[in-house]
Amino acid sequence: MCTEETSYFDKENSSYYDAEEGSYTLTRLIQPVIKAGFVFPIAVSLLYAALFGWAIGLNIGIVFSEYTASAIFFVCTLFYGIYGQKVTVLDIIGLSFIVISVFDISVLGEWEREKEDKRNDTPDEPIDRTEEHKDLAISVGLAIFAGLFQAFTALQINYIEKNQKKMDQVQVIIDSLLLIAIGLVPFFVMEMWNMDPENPTYDMRQILLCNLALVFDYIGQIFYALALKFGKAGRVQAIESFQGIPTVILAIIFLNQMPNIFEDVGLGISLLGLLIIAVQKN
Repeated sequence: MCTEETSYFDKENSSYYDAEEGSYTLTRLIQPVIKAGFVFPIAVSLLYAALFGWAIGLNIGIVFSEYTASAIFFVCTLFYGIYGQKVTVLDIIGLSFIVISVFDISVLGEWEREKEDKRNDTPDEPIDRTEEHKDLAISVGLAIFAGLFQAFTALQINYIEKNQKKMDQVQVIIDSLLLIAIGLVPFFVMEMWNMDPENPTYDMRQILLCNLALVFDYIGQIFYALALKFGKAGRVQAIESFQGIPTVILAIIFLNQMPNIFEDVGLGISLLGLLIIAVQKN
C-alpha cells in the first residue's frame, strides 16, 4: 500500500496558495511584485547616493548610515500615522538624534572637508564648490529617499504578518529578486551605454563596489526577515543599527575613505538615536 506524500513543490506548500479558498490568490501573488516595487528604488537610490557621495569623498558607510537612520525615522512616523502606534518620549528623543546626525554628517561634515581641502593653500582665486554642494545634496537626498522606501517594506512585512500569516516572508523577498534583476539590468546597460568613454562619469571599480554593496544589502534583507521570525523586532532592529560601523571600517580599509571628525560624531549620534528607539521596543 502506497502512502501519498506531499512535495515541497505541491501547491499546498506554496506561500501563495490559500488553503481556505482552495486556490492561489491575487493578494498573495502580488506581494513579490510589491516588494520589488519597493526594493528597486532603494537599490537605484543607494547606488547613486554612494556614487555622488564618493565623488566628494564621503565615506560610503556614512551614506548607508543615513539610509538606516532615515528608515527608522519613517518607520516610526508611518506606523504612527497609519496604525496609530504609540510614539513615546524616548521615540521623540531618538528621532531628534537621527535628524541631528543627518545635519551633522551632511552640513558640518562638508564644512570640515572644505577646511581640509588642499586647494585652500593656493588662494589665488575663490574655489567654486557649487558642484560639490550639489553632489552632497543629491547623495543625502537619495539616501533619505531610500530610507522612505525601506519603511514601506516594513509596512508590507507588517501587513503580511497580520493578514497573510501563512506566507513565508523570506520566500517573498527571494521571489522579488528576479523582478528586481530584470529591472536593474537594462537600467545599468543604458547608464554605461550613454557614458562618454573619453570622460567617464564613473570608473568600473566604483560601479562594481557599489553594486556589491547593494547585493549584500539585499542578502541582509533576507536575514532581516529571518531574524524577525525568531527574535523580537526591537532587538533585531538594535543589532541591525550597527551595520554602519563595519561599513565605515571596510570603506576605510578598501577605499581609503577616511571620515572626518564631524562624520564620526554624526555616526555616533545616529547609532545612539537608533538604539534609544529600538531597545525600548523589546
